[in-house]
Amino acid sequence: MVMGLYSCCCIFVAVWLQWAAAESTVYSTAAKNTIKELERTIDFTVDVCDDFYAHVCSEVGESESTKAEKDIESTIHQFLTKRSWQQTDTGAIEKYYKANSVCRKAQANRKTKVDATKIIEKSLSKFEEYLQSINFDQQTKLTGTIFAQVTAYLAAKHHLKTLVSIGIEKPPTNESIYAAYGMVMVVRDLKLTLELDDYENDNINATLKDTFSEHYPLDGDNHEKKEKDINAMMEFEYQILIKIFNMFKESGAPEGIDMTVKDATMKFPGIEWKTLIDTLSELSGESHPSLCSRDDCVLHYFAPEIVGIISDVITKTEPKVFKIYAQTRLMIALQYEELFGQNRKLNCIGLVERMFALVLQHMYNLKTYPTVADRAKLKRHVFTI
Repeated sequence: MVMGLYSCCCIFVAVWLQWAAAESTVYSTAAKNTIKELERTIDFTVDVCDDFYAHVCSEVGESESTKAEKDIESTIHQFLTKRSWQQTDTGAIEKYYKANSVCRKAQANRKTKVDATKIIEKSLSKFEEYLQSINFDQQTKLTGTIFAQVTAYLAAKHHLKTLVSIGIEKPPTNESIYAAYGMVMVVRDLKLTLELDDYENDNINATLKDTFSEHYPLDGDNHEKKEKDINAMMEFEYQILIKIFNMFKESGAPEGIDMTVKDATMKFPGIEWKTLIDTLSELSGESHPSLCSRDDCVLHYFAPEIVGIISDVITKTEPKVFKIYAQTRLMIALQYEELFGQNRKLNCIGLVERMFALVLQHMYNLKTYPTVADRAKLKRHVFTI
């Protein structure tokens, strides 16, 4: 299954809940203490859910709500990655399920549903302001610096991995902490997570066209411009997709490598790595000493072949095409992943479900990688921005 990571949470829920029910609930003292911490965190989560509308829909509340969500996710990550957590914790699963139920009931009891349109408009407007601040519309070429600045904004402000997945790795030796970069194509359509053998070019194009048509972020009355923009976005994403698909067919999953910032900048000229790291740190409002942008800083590339593919396509893409593509992907993220439910009404369910998925993933890791040594290999995948 290729690039199905972003759409397999429902599968994990169905499979692993059955497995969890059959597991033993014998916990160590350390595990019990961790469960208590989780209980307190979930209590806080439910409060956030209850006040979610007020936070996000107020004039000044959007950033506070986003920060609260990020703080909770970060806390859960800390709990789930503690070495003292050695047992498969079905108790945590039950508590997350309960928190999810509470949020759903709170959602159902709301007398006033707030339409998401204003939030989408505000987010797109802020994105446009950022593009103006970096003189995006004056660019005649999509440089590695401009691409890095836009990618960092989407990651820092919306946790949106448009073309790049950014993680922080702490090696088991504890000798150093450095940034780990893995380039991925984020395709959120379930149709595009099938086996490679099922793909036909026409099917891929049809799926992309449906997606971009449905979520086109500009005034759709100008049909000629809309059609032109959609075709350009399809071509941009298709170039990357088909090359990645062919790579998997020919050689299988790529192997990661370590590379310095200097070497990466030379090898992948479509991305300005120093700018990407520094801008991410600046826009996220956090101090990331591990986001090292020095020439001699070592980065781990999970899939260098994919990095090369994206870098090559970026250098041949017009700025206006990438802009409408980024706006469209942001629109999709806002509607279906960040804040909104299927009816495009503001809700807190996504927040709890994402944390719920973290517990499921932790259970899966414990079963698949039973020893501390095995799990040490997963450290680079634990925390992503």
